[in-house]
Amino acid sequence: MVCTKHNPDLKAYQENMSMEIAAVSKNILRFTYTNINHKNWEQGYSFVLDVSEGKQYKIMDCIPPLPGREDMLKFLNDSRDFYRFLKEMRKAFCNFESTYKAAF
Repeated sequence: MVCTKHNPDLKAYQENMSMEIAAVSKNILRFTYTNINHKNWEQGYSFVLDVSEGKQYKIMDCIPPLPGREDMLKFLNDSRDFYRFLKEMRKAFCNFESTYKAAF
C-alpha cells in the first residue's frame, strides 16, 4: 500500500503507530508494528488481515499470537472502527512484549 497525497490519513496512521502496511495479495494486508521491543526497535510484530469487501474481517495470521485477538476482531467487525482496532492491536503487542519480558 502506497502512501500518497491521496491518502494522508493512512500515512499519518503509519507514522503515529510505527506501522507498515503491505499488500500480501488481493484483499489481504499485513500490518507490521515496530518500536515495541526496547532491546530491538526494528523487531516486527504483525498480523495479516482479510479485508474483502462485504465480508467480515478475518485475522489470518498473527506473530506473535496474541491472546484476545478474536475479541478485538469481533469489536472491529461489529463497530467497523478500523483506526481504534489498529491502536488496540498495537497496545496488545506492547502488552505482550512487556508480559513476555517479565516472564523471563
